[in-house]
Amino acid sequence: MDFTCKALNYPISQAQFYTDSTIVLSWIGSHASRWKTFVANRVAKIQTLSSATQWHHISGSANPADLATRGVSSSTLLTSIWLCGPKFLNETFPFQTDSSVPALNDAVPEERYCTLQSIIVPNHLPDGNDLLDKFSSLSKLKRVISYCLRFVNNCKNSKDKTNGFLKTNELNNAMYVLIKLVQTIEFNNEINALKINQPLSCRSKILSFNPFLDHSNILRVGGRLRHANLAYGHKHPILLPKRHILTDLIIRHYHEILLHAGTQLVQSCIQEQYWIIGARDVIRHLIRKCVKCCKVKASTTNQMMSDLPSSRISPAPAFMRCGVDYAGPFQIKTIKGDLCKIRFKVLRDRYRKEKFRVFPSGSEAKARKIWPFSGMLSFLDPYMQKGRHVFSYDCLDIFRIKCFMLEG
Repeated sequence: MDFTCKALNYPISQAQFYTDSTIVLSWIGSHASRWKTFVANRVAKIQTLSSATQWHHISGSANPADLATRGVSSSTLLTSIWLCGPKFLNETFPFQTDSSVPALNDAVPEERYCTLQSIIVPNHLPDGNDLLDKFSSLSKLKRVISYCLRFVNNCKNSKDKTNGFLKTNELNNAMYVLIKLVQTIEFNNEINALKINQPLSCRSKILSFNPFLDHSNILRVGGRLRHANLAYGHKHPILLPKRHILTDLIIRHYHEILLHAGTQLVQSCIQEQYWIIGARDVIRHLIRKCVKCCKVKASTTNQMMSDLPSSRISPAPAFMRCGVDYAGPFQIKTIKGDLCKIRFKVLRDRYRKEKFRVFPSGSEAKARKIWPFSGMLSFLDPYMQKGRHVFSYDCLDIFRIKCFMLEG
């Protein structure tokens, strides 16, 4: 419409629009966000350039645009509404047209359906995990909590403020605060029962530990070591849950200060102060996730072994191809009780893995006292008897010298 007005250069004070589509009128009469993206973009543009009150409905027979799709004969074209327009345009304004748009009772495919879901968010207090999630080191967590507790104490006692470096008792108090927070979350029912001297539930997972509350209201393991000559924390360690952020931080702390020790050493040191439920499984799980330990324990590339020689895999008569070795000396007792040294040769078939031992004679044993390799002279006899002609020896150079001496 704006393009037509600019092309005619004729001022138009008011414009009315007509369509025979009731669905289009329903689109224009509703908000653009109700429809899908393709329809919503065009409806939003139409609503920007015009208002819904400017749009009216006419029947299909009075719409000149329908003749282009339905077709018309040439004899009736001059008298049709294609050239003359609808009859109501010759009447005085406002025109009497069907301005009422019927409601769309059927489902419209272009309509965007919204699914409403009601969500109930319970109003509960924070459980402390939000604070612990921000730390990956137990030492840093203890120092932050210590400074917070110092600030609270300085606000309460403005005349006696604490400044300077953190002290050991401040770090210990911070650790006790964290432990009490975790125990209150994980063992709340057990703590409430112990405060009023009631027995624990049969379904409690810490019933077998015989727990009790110390003077600081910290849950500790009971047991029968009350009169033992051990430290109080060693006799009655502090109970900690299996799956918790503080438990993981404690395990990582001990694993690092022990120079990335194994599961058994870490568990032994932790149990001097804390008793973690199912500690072995948790410690093993966290140690396996340690990056430094994974790098150190990474397996190196193994060298592929070469192919076996033909003498190892080719069939041959027994002891046709064998290896020779000389073992000893070994001290044994004779029948008279005297100690003597013996040596023996080991012959092993390279294909069948059969072994053959040859014990040297006394003269050969005496000869070895003069020259250690003189015993090799006698190993040719069993070779000659069994027809062996291929053998290997670990001291090949010495063997070649012997063969040269025998040939000479």
